[in-house]
Amino acid sequence: MEGFVLLKRKIKENNMEWLQLITVVGANLVMFMWARSEARHDQAEMRLLMKAIQDEMKDFHGRLCAIEERNKK
Repeated sequence: MEGFVLLKRKIKENNMEWLQLITVVGANLVMFMWARSEARHDQAEMRLLMKAIQDEMKDFHGRLCAIEERNKK
């Protein structure tokens, strides 16, 4: 009977080790996926910011050319 109790305890401990391993691997996977989604969100914001800067540069260049044309006359 004592051998059965020891075997049962060993199986329970083994299952606990697997549960811990699965928990750690799962947590790391979730954190990795979260970090990737944040990076993609940041990239999208950066693209929008760069587009806005380029549009502002084009607009400024156009206004500068118009001022130069007026000053030439």
